[in-house]
Amino acid sequence: MEFKPIIRGDVISFLFESEEKLREYDRVFIWDLDKTYLDTKWETIRGLIKTALEKGAKKKNIPGAKALVQAMQKQYGSSLPIFFVSASPPQMIKSIYEKLTFDGLKPLGFLSKDNLKNVYPGKFKFLNKQIGYKLQALMELRLRLKPTVKIVCFGDDSESDALVYSLFSDLCAHRVTDREAKELLLQLQVLESRIELVLELRDMLTTEDPVERVYIHLETDTDPEYYDKFGRRLFVVEDTFQTAVDLYQYDFITAEDVVDVAKAIIKNYNHYSRDQLERSYDNLFRRNRVSHYVFETLTPLLKKEKIIYPNFVPSVKSQRLVFPLEPKQKFVDLYTIPDPWVADKVDYLDII
Repeated sequence: MEFKPIIRGDVISFLFESEEKLREYDRVFIWDLDKTYLDTKWETIRGLIKTALEKGAKKKNIPGAKALVQAMQKQYGSSLPIFFVSASPPQMIKSIYEKLTFDGLKPLGFLSKDNLKNVYPGKFKFLNKQIGYKLQALMELRLRLKPTVKIVCFGDDSESDALVYSLFSDLCAHRVTDREAKELLLQLQVLESRIELVLELRDMLTTEDPVERVYIHLETDTDPEYYDKFGRRLFVVEDTFQTAVDLYQYDFITAEDVVDVAKAIIKNYNHYSRDQLERSYDNLFRRNRVSHYVFETLTPLLKKEKIIYPNFVPSVKSQRLVFPLEPKQKFVDLYTIPDPWVADKVDYLDII
């Protein structure tokens, strides 16, 4: 595989399909690589350099992430239309691609941050500033996709991914004005030159909100209620098992796939147990995140496959109230929540 970078500032894009092919997809998945798919830690300069030099075979997955992506891939019959976005340096591309192909994935592209150039006195402060970088990377990618494409986003709570995905959505849909965006991004310590570029890229797009669903993995144990103001489109998860349950609820994977993800977690990660997965499942009911349809169809299978105990009863009843689901309308007996699917106005500075 030849890796030809497309460079704009510190955003380095590697595309593994032609731009003509990329514009054919109706839906794509964007996955933040660090702490969402791979257990990557590089908060220090030493960690960054170690990560850049690490062989692909030594890179570890977040528990269940590999099984989850493979389950999603099955629904596409060939390759899952997935992009990985990372603040890890482009020097990692060979080892990252090696790892992803080892996991059975053929990503459409990989976007990285040229971060090694920040390993110098006076530049250290830019190592962990990801908001501007990720907004630009998402805009760069969006330009290469079909105007009406829908995007399912995956991230974590360690790099402001909820803020980034939501603001990307708001910018594309023009729910925030240019003036509001500039004032906000300046307060978020994004360089003025980057702000101008992000808005310039946005102006090259049709006014269309591409973000269909957002999953945020709680890497740093943030309170899930902290994210309610983003709207129900953004779903906070404690582990990939919860993500799998919701992906089943939205018809992206099957009930059997959820079982496979749970079994992979228990088999490959010693700190996960049947007790923990049952608590994780019940947590979704306590947060009103599971429809009665899921309770009736998935729970018996989880019991049969010994993922949860035979006597499991949710601590909060699932509800049969009708509420239209996005992106698909298959499950019409979902709980009802007064919160909007997408928040009209997000107080981003109150979320940091």
